[in-house]
Amino acid sequence: MWHGGLACFPIGVIAFLMVLEIKKREERILVILAIVSFILGILRGRFAFAPYRTQEDLPLDVVGIVQTVRSSQSGLSFVMQTKDARIRVWTDVQDVREGDQVRVCGMGEVPQPPANPGGFDTLIYDGARGVKWELKAEEIEILSRGHRPYVFRYLFLSRIRSTLESLLPKEQEGAILAILAGDRSDMDAGMTEAFQDCGIAHIIAVSGLHVQVLCTMLEWCLGKIMARKKALAVTGGCVWGYCFLTGGAVSTIRAAMMLTLRFGAVLCGRKEDPLNSLGLSALCVLLWRPLYLFDAAFQLSFMATLALFVARRPWLRCYRIPMKLRRSLATALAVVTWSAPVTLLHFHQISLYAVLLNLLVVPLMSIVILASLGAVLLSHFSADLARFLVGCVYYVLVFYREGCGLMLRWRGGILRLGAMPGSAVLLYYTLYILWIIPIRVRKIRFLHIGCFVLFCVILCLHHLQTQALFLSIGQGDCMLLRSRGRAYIIDAGPGYDRCLKPCLEYYGIRQIDGVFVTHMDKDHSEGVLRLLTDPDFNVQALYLPDHPVHDFHELLWVSSAEVHWLSKGEQLHLSGIDIRVLSPDPSETYIDENSGSLCLQARTKHGTICCMGDADQDTEQRILTAGLDVRCTVLKVGHHGSRTSSSEAFLTAAAPQAAWISCKKNNSYGHPHQEVLKRLRACGIQPVISYETGCLIMDEDLYTYQEAFRKRWMQ
Repeated sequence: MWHGGLACFPIGVIAFLMVLEIKKREERILVILAIVSFILGILRGRFAFAPYRTQEDLPLDVVGIVQTVRSSQSGLSFVMQTKDARIRVWTDVQDVREGDQVRVCGMGEVPQPPANPGGFDTLIYDGARGVKWELKAEEIEILSRGHRPYVFRYLFLSRIRSTLESLLPKEQEGAILAILAGDRSDMDAGMTEAFQDCGIAHIIAVSGLHVQVLCTMLEWCLGKIMARKKALAVTGGCVWGYCFLTGGAVSTIRAAMMLTLRFGAVLCGRKEDPLNSLGLSALCVLLWRPLYLFDAAFQLSFMATLALFVARRPWLRCYRIPMKLRRSLATALAVVTWSAPVTLLHFHQISLYAVLLNLLVVPLMSIVILASLGAVLLSHFSADLARFLVGCVYYVLVFYREGCGLMLRWRGGILRLGAMPGSAVLLYYTLYILWIIPIRVRKIRFLHIGCFVLFCVILCLHHLQTQALFLSIGQGDCMLLRSRGRAYIIDAGPGYDRCLKPCLEYYGIRQIDGVFVTHMDKDHSEGVLRLLTDPDFNVQALYLPDHPVHDFHELLWVSSAEVHWLSKGEQLHLSGIDIRVLSPDPSETYIDENSGSLCLQARTKHGTICCMGDADQDTEQRILTAGLDVRCTVLKVGHHGSRTSSSEAFLTAAAPQAAWISCKKNNSYGHPHQEVLKRLRACGIQPVISYETGCLIMDEDLYTYQEAFRKRWMQ
């Protein structure tokens, strides 16, 4: 309820201020209000008639035309258009290219929301791009080649790639291909990560900056040989052609639509309103693909452009700075600060270097784009001139790379704050708008202070929240406990970069106060090894089972954290979390590491968790014989649901509300075994299987992350 109250407050403030502004700019604001209302109606209808889909996987045998192709280290992916739907296909066949007609057989999967907080949202990403199915190709057959118009995209990319390969090293060749065509397949992963961390990743994605540079060049050149109106019409057609050849990214479509509206206004003798052009572009994109509203590319592109119109003016008040520098600085500051919540939502960090680097990077982008394009066009006629142009681009890219490297050596330049809660985002923009709109009322200061205090309170409550998260990582175990700003991890199996690290970044966690390792099997310790060697995180303490059956030499070799050895009966009080050790007992003998797993009972204010590692039924019986209380709210079922664990006596003694089983879909071990599922149901316990439900979260309630997704968007 309190979330709803806080959400209504800033909305009311914004509506009040907009009503005041209508007196000055009635026509513009009314158009924006109409567009916003219409968009909300469209989205509500979209979600009402297209509910969350949970169909089972289906075997597919489809024929279609390949539209876009992207290669990576894991193989080739392409999007094909069939008679009924767009399908994303993953294959090892490297001979597929744009314009091919192919027949593909395999098991089709419906795009799903992320399994864990911070995970990649396939449902939104593919849904925004019209992709209905994902398919791992078991059989692929190329029926014919050269279907228009997609063959032109293949020829365009091939020409750029072949020219650049002969003139530049691999690293720079991949960067220029990304800049000109939006294809990052050949780009060095280190350079991509450096650009993202420094906040200049927009230069390696075809965006409004690229379209504006090309449009200005074409308009100037054509204006020398034909009438201005004809030049504008031809330029508009070329812009849309370039948009198609580069894959039709939403930022490119936005820029092309705004330029088209500007050209149309000139041709009709009317004055263009950039803010209305932006709103109309957004409306057209959302009418075409409503799910784009929740896509990172759409949000960042439109928010950055909106910042130039609404958030730039206050930064121009620094009158002591020279005007040219002030304008560039105001643009960079407006874009970074206005889009900060969106950046945190999708990337969970903000670069303080972005303002400074963009002052240096953006002016040089015109040289990079024009020189790269000129080198490709002139390579047929003069190889020397092409090399000269590419040489200029080479040194600019080296400057970019070295500049990013220099900035990243300075610590503290990247704020890893995690994603803001929705109510904090609304308050942030309320504060920003109160600062932007020059309303000379004294009481407005108290409103500003009140919003700021609420903003700080919400952020503190968000970071001090107590939660237990059972992460879905495939065939392995991983649990994250959050309490009073502290974080503890129990095991971390495979999928560190895909599951655990994004989750930690989502919550803005940089320090891990304790890591518990039940035993050294890879499905429990592989992610721990990665975590201990990751410079982005600081692990304070390592908790290991005190029994000679375990060998932790590999773990201790890479760890600089304080090590604690735990045995049965010990208790830990860790900032709102009380942990009791159930096993192992140093005085007893265990047949292997699984039976000697570290078994824990963690008590939080929201309930009790019993984590059994890979302990077998013999270990469970020893715990019961010792008279230990194993009652819990959630039981982490031992050994991923193997029949050798989870005896009926232990399940009866634990009596959990839910039993968490962490395993991979269609795993080779057959987990979870049917005998275990029958025992759970016979004891009245609800089994929760990771690959079916995604992450299980225990706070004030017990729910899965995907279940929360359905409630958030579909109700």
